[in-house]
Amino acid sequence: MSFSRRNFIVAAATAAAGAISAPYIATNMRAAASRGDGIPSKIIHYVSDGTSPSMVTISDVFSKMIRGRGLCWMEMSRTEGAFTGLMDMASLNSCVTDSSAASSSWGSGSRINNGAVNCLPDGTLLKPLYELLREPHWKRGLVTTTEITHATPAGFGSACKSRGDTTEIANYYRTLGIDVLLGGGQSLYNEEMLASYDRYGYQIIKTSDELKKIDINKKVLGLFAGGHLPMTIDWLNHKSLQKTVPQLAEMTAKALEMLGEHEHFILQVEGGRVDHACHASDAPGATYDHIAFDDAIQVGLDYQKKHPDTLIVVTADHGCGGPSMNGMGSSYTSTPKLLPNMKNALGSFERLTGDLKTCENAVQVQRYLKEKYSVQIGVDKADLLLLARDGKGCVGYDPIGGFTGQLGQVLGNYFGISWGSCNHSGDFVALVAKGPGAERFRGNIRNTDVFRNYMDFAGMKFRNKEWTGEEQKTASVSFDGHWFDTALV
Repeated sequence: MSFSRRNFIVAAATAAAGAISAPYIATNMRAAASRGDGIPSKIIHYVSDGTSPSMVTISDVFSKMIRGRGLCWMEMSRTEGAFTGLMDMASLNSCVTDSSAASSSWGSGSRINNGAVNCLPDGTLLKPLYELLREPHWKRGLVTTTEITHATPAGFGSACKSRGDTTEIANYYRTLGIDVLLGGGQSLYNEEMLASYDRYGYQIIKTSDELKKIDINKKVLGLFAGGHLPMTIDWLNHKSLQKTVPQLAEMTAKALEMLGEHEHFILQVEGGRVDHACHASDAPGATYDHIAFDDAIQVGLDYQKKHPDTLIVVTADHGCGGPSMNGMGSSYTSTPKLLPNMKNALGSFERLTGDLKTCENAVQVQRYLKEKYSVQIGVDKADLLLLARDGKGCVGYDPIGGFTGQLGQVLGNYFGISWGSCNHSGDFVALVAKGPGAERFRGNIRNTDVFRNYMDFAGMKFRNKEWTGEEQKTASVSFDGHWFDTALV
């Protein structure tokens, strides 16, 4: 695959109920302004799922090497009027959050247990952000590369006991009348569900061509894959996917076209498949998806130039995998020579490891990795992968012991990237904000501050119920110490 095809991103970017008070109580916005806070009328909330600060570093360096420019995430942080910070994303029951608890902390202002969506341990359903913003007539959108009912979009637009209740989440979206829903998940929407969306006035689309032709004055449900959207690296290598599946920048551009002329709107944009690649220790997969996410940020920044009343917040919900760009070779000078090797990868672990698992011996493993990744591994490393595949290998740290975890470590010798685990991490996540109100996001903040800021911007005093420490002690769930076997994504 030639380098010139990697310029796709530039083209894509340019082509493009537990209430403790009443749900809507107006506050004095002039008082907020007197504190020096800007008041945005439009909000774009970007989430790179599973992205630790180290993943941002890797993507920025790799982008400079193959595209001649770094991430606009980094460029945005250096511009006048931008504020940077770190955010504590802990959930109610762990210092390491899952995606549903993370997004729910932003969507309800309350920390909840991993696995739930805006629901406290006693079953109390909280009022999600997109329900609260319906009454003051904010337009609302969710754009993602995951299934549209997945954990991160669900945290803004639904409330249920389990993130796995996808039917309940889909019903919640429809009932709230969320204006723009773009992502994957065709298999989760049966004919009855699609018919109900049609009755609620949604246009239902399934291809990028249909996305280009939609009526921007009607609500839209776009489902562009049976499950999650394909990873960017696979999209690059399969023309059939390029013909039918839009990239995140294209979906973001269309969402802003639909929402952007309204007085008030909020749009969540998620690069969700970075997390999935990091769970698999897939360095090329994660890096290309993060670069594609970054180009969706550029779409928002271009919009903000024409609409300066827009606040842009860029962050992550948690880290994942602990990727590290390591010093390699004498005086660490091999690292910049190894990192560009990722451009030779012909697909994600998700697509390629199925065939790799059928290899019968070390020679076949060597041949396969040479063909798909342009690397020549030794027989000892090939044997290690066969043992990991068959569950016979031995590693010192269990969370990195699976087949893809070991594959990521082996390929790391040729990419200059290592992995700490195949699970989420408890890193404080990076954050940058620009536009009216951006100063509220500087420094070290708590995840629940995001909801409070958004409520203030909308002129609302509403606060959801929060679970106390004493309540949590009596509701804690015990585990056997092998939590990594059932890691949430």
